[in-house]
Amino acid sequence: MDEVEELIAKLKDADPKIRGDAARRLGVLRSFIAVPALVEALKDKNVNVRLNAAFAIEKMKEHRNAIYLMLGKDKNGKERYKLIDNLGIIRDPRAIPGLIEALNDMVSEVRECAANWLGQIGVLESIPGLIEAMKDQSSKVRGLAARSLKLILDKCKTTEQLNEFENKFDVASLRKGSKKSEVAFEIRKQISKLKNEIAKKRNSLSEDRGILLTEIPKPPKSGKGIYRAMRVIHNG
Repeated sequence: MDEVEELIAKLKDADPKIRGDAARRLGVLRSFIAVPALVEALKDKNVNVRLNAAFAIEKMKEHRNAIYLMLGKDKNGKERYKLIDNLGIIRDPRAIPGLIEALNDMVSEVRECAANWLGQIGVLESIPGLIEAMKDQSSKVRGLAARSLKLILDKCKTTEQLNEFENKFDVASLRKGSKKSEVAFEIRKQISKLKNEIAKKRNSLSEDRGILLTEIPKPPKSGKGIYRAMRVIHNG
């Protein structure tokens, strides 16, 4: 029995720590042979086992199409939903490609789950996929995509981050044909508002520094001044 087969067998171990470690190590090995067992591990009662199994599957980028074909046999999307939900729970930016891909799933619940987690993780690379999802036939998916874009925007705390968001948003909007959408208008309005708030804070800090500098007393011009001051203090 080789290492992959041994680890697959350990996914059935009574100890959840052993099952979880086996799932993690299978992700490192990236063997496609392990995918069916890892998909089954998504149903494990232990949350760490499920998370490790989901992340192990996501690591197998070279096999992703085959994995989705395998999971696609599940017509109601329950297995794919579990995979996407567990990838989201991890909240690791490395799971973003898998979540973006799930925005095109045939089952709306899977698309909803992906759109939701992309906002929770809040990575700027999600913007193009979320803009595309704003045209989804499902109103729930569209709503979650719009909310996620706003969540990502709220996490931008500097002018540089806002500029990056704006650039990605504008490029994606032009490409996806959603330039005139109501959500796009609201987001651009929010970007301008946040930029103004940052600028006001920066100006306020500059003014405060200026006040503090004017209040600092000037030192005596010569050593004699210091000597005289010390004698006054000494003599009371």
